[in-house]
Amino acid sequence: MTDTDLKSKILDAALECMIELGIAGVTTKAIAARAGVNEVTLFRRFGNKTNLLRSVLSREAEMVATQGFHYTGNLREDLIGITRAYLDLTARHPGLIPMMLSELPRHPELMEVFEGPKSLIFTAGQIIVRYQMEGKLKPEFPFQTLATLLGPIIVMRLGQRLLPQDLPPHEIQAEQLVDFHLHGRSRPSGEQGL
Repeated sequence: MTDTDLKSKILDAALECMIELGIAGVTTKAIAARAGVNEVTLFRRFGNKTNLLRSVLSREAEMVATQGFHYTGNLREDLIGITRAYLDLTARHPGLIPMMLSELPRHPELMEVFEGPKSLIFTAGQIIVRYQMEGKLKPEFPFQTLATLLGPIIVMRLGQRLLPQDLPPHEIQAEQLVDFHLHGRSRPSGEQGL
């Protein structure tokens, strides 16, 4: 097994354990067992549990960022890119966002593990601010804009788990979410800019 393969195997195991047990509940022993490695291997590679968990979330954040967190000058397409990347993340790891939402309020001391996700939020916020400065979006706190764009995904993903199993799953469309979002957030054609 190559060094890269071993690292991926450890990070995958850590992510599965985080989703199952929560950040506060996960142990290096559980991660090592799931990865099929010695616990010492984890400490040799990552130093401590915090660094390991930070690496897991940073890897996931980097994957999301490469999918669609870029300013292109096309508001709709940029928001679709952000939305699609977030949809892909929630499809790949359905329990990740609910776990994060549950853990953060109860364990603020774990905030340092969330560097990767915080960087994603900051990058998306910068894109939103740029469009606000161009007058293409109404001025408001950028995180509020982001929350109203991505919040429906969280609600829909959680809600799908409550539906009867015999119903076909509803495919969430990034384009439709963005169009609904822009209808309420786009600056009306006669309104003045910032």
